[in-house]
Amino acid sequence: MRLLLLAAVACGLAACGVDGDDALTATSPTTTTSMTMTATATTTATATATAAATTITPQLVIQSFVFLIDAPVIAGQPIVITNRDGADHTFSDVDDSFEAYVAADATTTFVIDRPGTYDIWCRIHPDMRTTLTVG
Repeated sequence: MRLLLLAAVACGLAACGVDGDDALTATSPTTTTSMTMTATATTTATATATAAATTITPQLVIQSFVFLIDAPVIAGQPIVITNRDGADHTFSDVDDSFEAYVAADATTTFVIDRPGTYDIWCRIHPDMRTTLTVG
């Protein structure tokens, strides 16, 4: 739009008998943009994310008579078990290799030392079952 207006003004001045020396000179500004892109190594980001993931303490929640886990479990790493039910529960391996008692509306911390896949149940409520994989 600006160029059309400038062209019309230039043509109008030429029609009025103004020669090239007396005519207004229109210039459009030139913009130069310089961009520098920096590449970040994907392995660094992946290593940082992996390190952060291994420092997260897994949270196991017992709610509505169901076991819910929010993060991978690593052998030897603490697991925080929160019982949101109004009833006591156990967090027990069916092979009796470990057990944690969690009172109603309470929290406890528990550690599983050996990697493996464990069938978990509540001794108080035998229908409460889940499978837990420990890396």
